Amino acid sequence: AAPSVISESDASELNVREDENLFELHVLAAELARDFFPGTAPRTFVTVDFYQHESQATAMVDGHAALYDLLAQFIVSADDLFLHYLRTHSLSLELHQARATEETLVA
Repeated sequence: AAPSVISESDASELNVREDENLFELHVLAAELARDFFPGTAPRTFVTVDFYQHESQATAMVDGHAALYDLLAQFIVSADDLFLHYLRTHSLSLELHQARATEETLVA
């Protein structure tokens, strides 16, 4: 897997070479529908898969107004393979609900 970092730092601290670029994804928050999550406040987290990097996940948060605040930084080379990936793929975020020791993909 290619290097990726979950951090609050800037690119100068990531050792990005001149032939590389930094792709940042900020997962800030979600408003979860009470109709879909009735009762007590849901415990949720978000995962994302991007290009040749390891899956990234937010911390688990409680509530219908979920504040994830994840900054994932991916170091990429803008070569033909990466540009093809951008043209042919979409970025999907997956929402998971945690219950006790189990988790369920909900969106």
